[in-house]
Amino acid sequence: MQWLFGMSLLPEVCRYLDDPEGASAVYARLQPFGHLNATLPPELCRGSVSRGLGILAATMARWSEAVEHFEVALRMNAELGARPWFAHAQYDYARALLRREEPGDRQQVAELLTSAAASARELGMRSLADKVSSLS
Repeated sequence: MQWLFGMSLLPEVCRYLDDPEGASAVYARLQPFGHLNATLPPELCRGSVSRGLGILAATMARWSEAVEHFEVALRMNAELGARPWFAHAQYDYARALLRREEPGDRQQVAELLTSAAASARELGMRSLADKVSSLS
């Protein structure tokens, strides 16, 4: 659990550094765990590992894989009732779609960001709310 939880922190680092090579290395190690949630009981949960896989795939510009991972993350976080991680996954998915820039992405981005912003406000997640408004 500790290894998986620690590894679940790395996708955002790879994205921040815009490091496709590092993202590839982390992706290879995390990919078998995409069906799990990253937790460190009793107090910590980072939601679906698939969210991180989506971030890593987007960092590597592997768009179809990124979309698949984000869709899984949204479903898993919704089923778990992990509203903060659901909102984070929506924001991350929107970021990836903005980078991908395919037809129809702008509409989906708007929907994802609207929902993420509402959740962030409702849950008092100021940092996420600021990130969402910077993309809107």
